[in-house]
Amino acid sequence: MPDGRRGRGFQPATAMPPPEAVGVMLASGALFPIGGRQVVVYARTGTGESACAVCQRPIGRSDIEYDVARGEDEPVACHLHCFTVWRAESLARPLQPS
Repeated sequence: MPDGRRGRGFQPATAMPPPEAVGVMLASGALFPIGGRQVVVYARTGTGESACAVCQRPIGRSDIEYDVARGEDEPVACHLHCFTVWRAESLARPLQPS
């Protein structure tokens, strides 16, 4: 019997990006740290038009898409599970002076 949760957009836990890879992206500046007041996050149903800033895979229409913005920067899109790892890695790192 098929699992009703496993639609096209379901991402199993094994698809989560490794924390080490997200840490490298944070250290290199490819991702900005999230968790402070300057970051605004909106969640919505995926549009099918965005690629995830964390794992680079498409965000499907049946996925939850997080749009993450910092200050005046354009928001970047990511999957729910990628956002979870990105936020955890951001909070685990010491704040850098701006």
